[in-house]
Amino acid sequence: MENLLATVLKTQFFWRERQNEVDFVLEEDRKRIPIEVKWKEKVKNRDLKGILNVYEKFHADKGIILTKMN
Repeated sequence: MENLLATVLKTQFFWRERQNEVDFVLEEDRKRIPIEVKWKEKVKNRDLKGILNVYEKFHADKGIILTKMN
């Protein structure tokens, strides 16, 4: 799923700092939008640690989490 999203978004930019990471970071109107892909049925709080960290670090207005959940 991550490769498909990278192709569609035409980006390979990700963010990593120590043990925190996010799959993609888009820039829109000089703002950064973190995107995390968790392609599984149940997403746990610990799965969101990276995106929440990036969200705070870059003062993001929004973030996207792509899951398999119904």
